[in-house]
Amino acid sequence: METKVLTPPPLFRRFIAKTKRIYVHLCVNWRHFLHRHILAILFSALLLFATIVVLWPHVYVKIPAGHAGVLFRNLGGGTDLALVLKEGGNFVWPWNRVTKYDLRIQKDSQKVDVVTSDRLKTTVNYAYQFEVYYNTLPLFHKTVGPDYLDIVIRPIFAGTIREIYSSYSADEAFTTKSKEINDKIFQLTNLKLLESYNPAGLGTINFFELQGFEVLSIQYAPDVEAALDAKAVELAKAEAFKYKIQAAKSEAERKQIEAEGIAKFQETVKAGLTDNYLKYIGVQATEALAKSENSKVVVFGSSSGGLPLILGDQDKNIPSKAK
Repeated sequence: METKVLTPPPLFRRFIAKTKRIYVHLCVNWRHFLHRHILAILFSALLLFATIVVLWPHVYVKIPAGHAGVLFRNLGGGTDLALVLKEGGNFVWPWNRVTKYDLRIQKDSQKVDVVTSDRLKTTVNYAYQFEVYYNTLPLFHKTVGPDYLDIVIRPIFAGTIREIYSSYSADEAFTTKSKEINDKIFQLTNLKLLESYNPAGLGTINFFELQGFEVLSIQYAPDVEAALDAKAVELAKAEAFKYKIQAAKSEAERKQIEAEGIAKFQETVKAGLTDNYLKYIGVQATEALAKSENSKVVVFGSSSGGLPLILGDQDKNIPSKAK
């Protein structure tokens, strides 16, 4: 049995032979080639480097942490509704554009002028937290765009706050029912965001989620604020008077109880306060005064039962004689 040797076709053999000759020629004459074309090689390298430097920011897109990107194809297709660029590095064609969105919980604060049901004009400073949904980001970019705070959220919040505050009096809005108002604003704004901004024919799509709402401060008109301050001062004075009255009543009760105690004590010891006992107490007091080292004057009463009267430190009251 004969073995057949497969040989390449003539065209392929000629291609291999020519490639070998070129390779040998380059290996032998590469220095001569480099010397003749050095300027062209340097120019080509510089051109390639400049192209990379210029196009790199448009080709390589970095998405920060907590963000996502939406791709817009300038040469066809527009907004890519099926693609969301995730965190990290992403490569795109230089003629396409990427819009970045913050998907973390964000906080925004604004001031809005409101009028209560009793026609009190007030400026309410409020803050809220919200989050943009990741799954609906391309459609959100196409229908709303990156200026969503000024286009959607802030106008809805301002309208809702004015609507709710107008149905309460000033006393209710800013004191007794402030928590109820905050809850209503939060719930109604969430509902309006869900119902008001949805693409036609696509049903209900939620682009946002509110995380919280709070009133930071309330600013009244200058004359109203002065009147409220005066009212607060008068209320504080009234409370102080109530405290003083209560303290006086307590002091009167204390004195009455003290008087009753003294009266009971006197009734108790009255039977034992005889003349002999009182004389005995007087003798003890006189004996204690007599033991003192200070100079003293003793005065005896004229009656038989009188106790001596001792006057001390008399030397201090006698003026010294002139020399």
